[in-house]
Amino acid sequence: MENNHGRRNVNNSGRRAIAFFGCLLSGWTAQAAPVTFDFTGTGFVCTYASDASCASRYDGAFTGSFTMDVLAAGPSGADSYSDGSSLAYDYNGWAEADFLIQWGSESFSPGPVPSQVASDNYVQLLNDWGHADYLAVRENYVGFDGTTDFYSTAVLTRQTADLSWLSGLSIPEGLGFAPGPGAFNQIIFNNSMRTTAAESSQVYAGYSGTVDISSFTARATSVPEPGTLALFGLGLAGLGLCQRRRAI
Repeated sequence: MENNHGRRNVNNSGRRAIAFFGCLLSGWTAQAAPVTFDFTGTGFVCTYASDASCASRYDGAFTGSFTMDVLAAGPSGADSYSDGSSLAYDYNGWAEADFLIQWGSESFSPGPVPSQVASDNYVQLLNDWGHADYLAVRENYVGFDGTTDFYSTAVLTRQTADLSWLSGLSIPEGLGFAPGPGAFNQIIFNNSMRTTAAESSQVYAGYSGTVDISSFTARATSVPEPGTLALFGLGLAGLGLCQRRRAI
């Protein structure tokens, strides 16, 4: 009777171990990792004069990276909308983005600003809207101290007439370059401030720029394959069974 009772305990322990790991594995595979793309392109940066004219201008090559973390299957934030078929947007909750933009000896990455009053990770997706697929992703920070507005923002816009690029109102993991006819891949960024000195007088500082992307390459990731995780989990379960047998 003791041996039968011991075998039942071993079997129950093994089942619990395998069930536990199954839950762990399903949770792991459901949570996708952020995907980072390295990009190159050409464009310009305008450094503002106080009247918002271009005091100096850079024209040339750009490099950088764009990281996107898809958080939900579709719009899920409080300030979101979907028509169910062709149009969706979300200010926070659908995806998060991070930009690094480099030119010459300069670089820019959007981040918190002085006297910050708002920030968002805005996503807009259009599927077969006006015979085009369109996806815009923005990282944005805004501040105001009573007299001066502060802006730190970047937006990646991808558009194509190839209607197979997007499917429904979802963002595929690792979605890259918008391909095919009418393709448009561009980053617009802004790091500036605007001070209201008088009712009709505004003073500007900072810069803004535009990059037309020519290459957009996903970095390799080192996330373990599900099969590797499964073997690891079964090994742990087997180890637990062996230890249990020794204890009987």
